Amino acid sequence: MKKAGVYPECDALITNIPDLPLVISVADCACVYLYDPEEKAIGLIHSGWRGTQKKIVTKTAQLMQVEFNSPIQSMVAVISPCISKDFFEVGLDVYDQFPNQYFTSLPNQKFLLDLKSVIYDELKSLGIEQIFIDPACTFASADKYYSYRRDRQLSGRMMGLMMLKNFVD
Repeated sequence: MKKAGVYPECDALITNIPDLPLVISVADCACVYLYDPEEKAIGLIHSGWRGTQKKIVTKTAQLMQVEFNSPIQSMVAVISPCISKDFFEVGLDVYDQFPNQYFTSLPNQKFLLDLKSVIYDELKSLGIEQIFIDPACTFASADKYYSYRRDRQLSGRMMGLMMLKNFVD
């Protein structure tokens, strides 16, 4: 991202411009924060099951590599609170999109998806070693987080925010 603006059909933003905040909204999906300390670049990703299945984290890290010469292995990643493996119930349509190791089976062809583990494993496969995962569950913590799965149309949204600070030596 080279200038401030609203990008409504966008699930990932990157920049190397100091003092230009990146903001995305989520309810149960994960915000994935990428930071390149060498080239001073950042990426902020909205990663729900669809984006995760399409490898949005990999594509964003690779774009940072192309645009900013960011070495992927040096990046630091953070996975925000999102719906946990204890509450993310999905059907066969989602089950068919990921390896079965990320699921717990339920009756009636329903499954629980461990979205944080899918994202973590994708980050590890890229060679990123510094990965921090917030263990909080948006669904289980009604006093702290919005959850579309829990509250449906009454759900609000949380904002993921990330910005490079321009420090003067």
